[in-house]
Amino acid sequence: MAEPKGEELAARFNDAELEFLSRLADNESRAVLLAGSYARGWEHSHSDIDVSIVLGAPSVDTATITEVRHRLVYHNGKRWDIEYWPNGFVELLASAVARANASVEAGIDPTSILGGYEVGRALRLYDSVALTGAEYAADCKALLHRAGLGRLVVGTAVEAAEAALDAALGLGSYGDIRTATLAVAGALEHSVDAYAAAHGVVTPGSKWRFRRYESVARMVCAGELPMEVETCWRWLSLADLDGATADQWINDATEACQILLSAVSEIDGDGAPVTANPPRDVARPGAEK
Repeated sequence: MAEPKGEELAARFNDAELEFLSRLADNESRAVLLAGSYARGWEHSHSDIDVSIVLGAPSVDTATITEVRHRLVYHNGKRWDIEYWPNGFVELLASAVARANASVEAGIDPTSILGGYEVGRALRLYDSVALTGAEYAADCKALLHRAGLGRLVVGTAVEAAEAALDAALGLGSYGDIRTATLAVAGALEHSVDAYAAAHGVVTPGSKWRFRRYESVARMVCAGELPMEVETCWRWLSLADLDGATADQWINDATEACQILLSAVSEIDGDGAPVTANPPRDVARPGAEK
């Protein structure tokens, strides 16, 4: 889906919130980005409002990424999570993503270059909606794409899923069924993450895992989904797990992981993000999310 238009975003905020948004950035800010559930259309009445502001000055004057200035503000009954990114911060992120991809190709652990904090900031940018500075934000997303952010996210999730499956196999062979069950449950989560990310749905946060899969289900053509949405939910929620039949559940869950990972391997391109505009869900007024 296309990014929400200004009037669509405005409909999600009351007048006091819109006025507060307008005061967050000065005239020299390069962009004001709405992230999280509000950007995706998954917000509810108690959701935080996540905003990133790309400053015009000062510029980053180091070659390393440091944590950005962060504020938590309570306004009009809502919690606002606001980050201030210095000018040049996105370029540093893109450079780190490119170097992390190069390290993977060289057989080096990419986390030595790009940690969870940096990945989180990159995904927050990619999944955002520009309230101001739309052209600049689109350029930044394209920069991250060229650096291989999607390839890195998908590859990391696939590797984590395969490692968890390997661990489960070893644990099961030693009769540690309980730990093997937990390992396969983790593999299911990583497999779903990889499949969603391969389609450009990368909203950060484990709580959104099932929502990410639902979003993909709305995007793909009939018959292309590797498993039905309800089936995915049953796997992620461990709905069919019974201690008396854990062995069979492990076997079936492993097969489900393999189906998802096989679907990832068949997707064309070098991984998500595949466009500068992530697919969006339309907010359902009054719906719990």
